[in-house]
Amino acid sequence: METTKIIEDVVIVGGGIAGLSTALGLHRNVATSLITGQQIATTSFRDKGKLRKLLLEALANELPSGTIRYLSKVVAIEESGFSKVVHLADGTTIKTKVLIGCDGVNSVVAKWLGFKEATYTGRYAIRGCAELESNHNFEPLLMHFFGKGFRAGAVPCDEKTVHWFFTWTPTIQGEFPFVLSYPK
Repeated sequence: METTKIIEDVVIVGGGIAGLSTALGLHRNVATSLITGQQIATTSFRDKGKLRKLLLEALANELPSGTIRYLSKVVAIEESGFSKVVHLADGTTIKTKVLIGCDGVNSVVAKWLGFKEATYTGRYAIRGCAELESNHNFEPLLMHFFGKGFRAGAVPCDEKTVHWFFTWTPTIQGEFPFVLSYPK
């Protein structure tokens, strides 16, 4: 098998939402303000089953052509002076100055760094996006609430959409810190 040698300044291992978001952020090298940021395009995420696919496609389409190497399984990582050498299953080697791991729970990068395997922590989490019928009038700030065993928060995405999260650690098996109910 013939090997290909590539030299890159930055390599991001993992092509999911985290990896593509990181790549796009580094490519643009800009943070957009929720207060003054200009809206370029909108996409409806009403079909929640397609949300991940739509988000991945949107992120991938914003990156320059040739940025993403599809079907590239990382099999090993080694150090070479101040650089890292990433070995792919097809024989390709990529020498890089910066290596960023966004490859999830079974991370090759985390194993190379010597991190322990992921374990169950006893904490539960849910998150979502709420699309309201009218403007919510929230300030463009993270709202964060916490108490005995739970954390919750929300951040407005635009005038009618809010991203929210809720985490909790039950003190007794099956116990929830409080019950949420919504009027019909």
